[in-house]
Amino acid sequence: MRKLLMLLLFVFFIIVNAKAQTNYLPGFIVTLEGDSITGLVDSRGEIRNSRVCSYKTDMESEPVKYQPGEIKAYGFVDGKYYVSKDIVLNQDSTTVFLEYLINGIVDVYFYSDHVVSQYYIDKDGMKPTLLDNKDIIVDIDGKKMAKKNSRYIGVLKYVFNESPKVQKKAEGISLTHKNLIKIAKDYHGYVCEGEECIVYEKKKLKVKFNIEPIVGIDFHNLVGTTKNMKGVSYSEADVYVLPTALVNFPEEFKLKSSGFNYSFGLRGSVLIPSFNQNLALNLQVKYGIYKIYGDVELTDGKIATLLTEGKSLMNNLYFSYTFPRGMIRPVFLAGFSYSYFTSVNDLNIIKHINSTNYILFKEQDTDIIDEKYVGAVIGAGFNIPVFKKYMLSTTAQYNFMGDSDSRNSGYSYNPLSIILGFKF
Repeated sequence: MRKLLMLLLFVFFIIVNAKAQTNYLPGFIVTLEGDSITGLVDSRGEIRNSRVCSYKTDMESEPVKYQPGEIKAYGFVDGKYYVSKDIVLNQDSTTVFLEYLINGIVDVYFYSDHVVSQYYIDKDGMKPTLLDNKDIIVDIDGKKMAKKNSRYIGVLKYVFNESPKVQKKAEGISLTHKNLIKIAKDYHGYVCEGEECIVYEKKKLKVKFNIEPIVGIDFHNLVGTTKNMKGVSYSEADVYVLPTALVNFPEEFKLKSSGFNYSFGLRGSVLIPSFNQNLALNLQVKYGIYKIYGDVELTDGKIATLLTEGKSLMNNLYFSYTFPRGMIRPVFLAGFSYSYFTSVNDLNIIKHINSTNYILFKEQDTDIIDEKYVGAVIGAGFNIPVFKKYMLSTTAQYNFMGDSDSRNSGYSYNPLSIILGFKF
């Protein structure tokens, strides 16, 4: 089960990385000669934006990828602006796209990759200088300890040298977009009264939480084992009175829905814009009823129809990727699944076929249905925007689960759910 889950997650992220080429927004590039060319620029989060610029003239044209140093800058209309700069990164000189936060007497930049997120500052055209706030490891009495690093305060006080008031503010500042933009803007206003500075950084998309009510149509599929059930006895029939006997079951039985089972619940989604603004982490909780049947051939050659019914709580924790454009936006998902049968009538004999006669027996509890199942979920669907703030969603989710009780290691529970939701 663990290997299957890892494979599903791997395939999911391959699909996301292969298909996530469509988030083109109105923007522009600035050539090395200083010419500004408008078009569409791909936006997929801070990390990728610092490494490459994908540009095309319109949605039908082929994209062109620019590495840092091949163009002077690029940006988005009413959005972020990136400039090509040489910086020292991990003690090596390299060229990257820095996010330009503020352009004034003092310029502030931001850089992010899979390892670091850090700020740079320059003044009067000097090379961008790192604002280093990483803890310093020191040796105290033979023990390695982390010491708070405040070197960046000295750099800030140096670049703000024409304003003692701003220098004082720098002594207690922490490194955030908001703080650095504000202090650089204050300094610009102090030394350059006749000209406004330019703030490129827009309000970052905060981690956004969506919640939606959902309803589901569920198709259950349960494969069980009777290795812990020695037999089921019966002594009375509604049609015939039979002597007490012992019915021996085969080692495996299969049950599935004969019709629709229904469920309802809630789904919460958390957007992760720093990685990818179309990727979300979802927690889905769904409560519903189930009623599943199955025919088994007994060891005496006769057929019995089995039934179990009750209520279940199904929980899914998964990543989803939503394609950002169009009236119908495809969605792919993969993650973890956990189900719990909150109410179960267990396994009951409801019909025994004896030759050509149907003999109905009293329901008898076998006490062998496991209640807890864990595993993986994959799925696909689409979202349809409604007005500006709302969205209808539908997904088909298939769960691969095994029982969590080691004594019933032969159980598997694989429900298929069609889920409708309304996002606020």
